[in-house]
Amino acid sequence: MNRTKLSMLLAAALVALASSYSGAADVPVSYDIMAKSFKKEVNSTTELVFTYFSDDTCETLIGTETVSANDTFFDALDLRTTGIANGARKEGIAALRWVAKGLPATDTLYMTVEAPALQYYLEACQAQVPIGTGEMGLTGDTGATGDTGATGATGETGATGETGATGDTGATGATGDTGATGATGETGATGETGATGETGATGATGETGATGATGETGDTGATGATGETGATGATGDTGATGATGETGATGATGETGATGATGET
Repeated sequence: MNRTKLSMLLAAALVALASSYSGAADVPVSYDIMAKSFKKEVNSTTELVFTYFSDDTCETLIGTETVSANDTFFDALDLRTTGIANGARKEGIAALRWVAKGLPATDTLYMTVEAPALQYYLEACQAQVPIGTGEMGLTGDTGATGDTGATGATGETGATGETGATGDTGATGATGDTGATGATGETGATGETGATGETGATGATGETGATGATGETGDTGATGATGETGATGATGDTGATGATGETGATGATGETGATGATGET
């Protein structure tokens, strides 16, 4: 452990020890700063370090705390100063007001306030109203309950706990009524034409079908053109003599012919 960290821990322990013996108290404090630096540099996320001492050189530490500029009980009071005629121009100042928590009793009280770019007015180590070491007076009546403070920031999510043991399976519930038939969805887009499949094997030859009825005779076609006379065929062999036919009936007697001319003697 380095000396700086050890010194800080020792100082904190001494402050706690002093508080336990002398009685810790909450003390209103006020610290003057340059108003311009406060308005320019301090915002809702700024944190100010308030450090308390029991001597005017701010070396004897008696307490310290970090205060958020967004704290409900922290404020800055704008102070106006009045200059004299033809005198030097007065600087704008502001007083930071806070209630120091748990300070031990002391006859003198001084403090410093530090924040990025914050400028103090006149002196960094500024005197405060001391707490004093006299006997503690009687406890006053309890004051009225103050307004509820602003809701603090949400804490970080805690670590996930271990998974609990699996419970017994519950009894099967009764079958629910059949739900209403849902509306028919829209027809999907036609898919792309699939690749042509291979030609299947040729099937066995089927049995010959029954002969159909004879159709009606069609109209006679037109007579075709007469073909050319064919070549005379070779003379055939003489046929065998046919049987003698029966004698025909005697024909009628013809008329007598004219007498022929007489021949020359």
